[in-house]
Amino acid sequence: MLRGYKLVLEGPTVSVGFVVECVAQSMGLFANDPTKRKLGKLVHEKVEQELKGSKAVASVEEVYESRNLGLRGAPDLVLKDGTPVEIKSGAVPQKGVYFLHRVQLCLYALLLEDVLGWDIDRGFVYYAKTKEWREVTLDEQIRRKSLKLLMKAKKLKAKKEVCKV
Repeated sequence: MLRGYKLVLEGPTVSVGFVVECVAQSMGLFANDPTKRKLGKLVHEKVEQELKGSKAVASVEEVYESRNLGLRGAPDLVLKDGTPVEIKSGAVPQKGVYFLHRVQLCLYALLLEDVLGWDIDRGFVYYAKTKEWREVTLDEQIRRKSLKLLMKAKKLKAKKEVCKV
């Protein structure tokens, strides 16, 4: 959350996936290739099975919903300290984490913070192709940007418009 503030956002409840899809479309991403989605799902399942038994993992694809934020979603993994983890099967950036993945992680962190009442300062992206874990610091800048994108997506959903944030 933005530290010290209890946010209540107006508008319909949207999923993290809806916000991410809106942002992706506005960036000219997402060919929505069913073959890639199917492959991605298989990779997710394999990695989730490998990590499920880990003592650090609290939940796998559990759905969380915040009425305050009007946001719901199911992070791929949530560690016992509340840290969200996203598993990615596609292209791996040379360094860091793609902007879209940072926004997705941040939205999950905001959701988990509201539901669990914990401060979450980081998240991880696991790139399955290279088996790399990349940490994402969830600073005020990415939080503000993610909330702004969430609010735009909620407005689009309320107007029943096509995603273009």
